[in-house]
Amino acid sequence: PTSGLITAILVGSIFGQRQKLQLWQTLDALTPIFATLSIGLSLAHLAAGTAFGRPTTLPWGIELWNATRHPSQIYELIASFLIFGWLWIRKSDSSSGGLLFLNFAALTAGARLFLEAFRGDSTLVFGELRLAHVLAWAVLVVALSASESLRQKKTKPVTS
Repeated sequence: PTSGLITAILVGSIFGQRQKLQLWQTLDALTPIFATLSIGLSLAHLAAGTAFGRPTTLPWGIELWNATRHPSQIYELIASFLIFGWLWIRKSDSSSGGLLFLNFAALTAGARLFLEAFRGDSTLVFGELRLAHVLAWAVLVVALSASESLRQKKTKPVTS
C-alpha cells in the first residue's frame, strides 16, 4: 500500500508539472475525491474487520475477533462524513488556492488524534506512543502552518 501511494504521488507530480497545473488549486480540486475515499476506506475497514477497536463493555460495542469492541470503523465513518459535509458547505468560501485541501488535512488529522484512542490495533512506538498520533500531529502542524501562510499572503497589501 505504501509503495502504491508513493508511486501515485510521484506520477501525479510529474503529470502536474508537465501539464503546468498549479499545486494548491489542483489539491483543492482533488479534495472532494480524497474525502470520498476516506468514507470508502472506513467502509472497507468495517467490511474487512480491520482497524478494529479496543475491547469495551459499552452497549454499542460490536463482536469482532472474539471480543466486544469499540466500533472504531463506524466512528471513523461518522468522522469522514462530518468532514465531507463540512468541506461541502465550505467549498465556496475557499477563495485562496489550497485552503480547502489544508482544511481537509487538518480536520482529518484532528479526527485521527481523537479516534486513535479507540483503536485496538495501533502501531506503538517508544513504549505507549502511537505512530498514528505522531503522524497526525505532524500533519496537523504542517496543515495549520501552511493555512496561516496562505491566509497571510492573501491579506498582505500589494505595494508597487
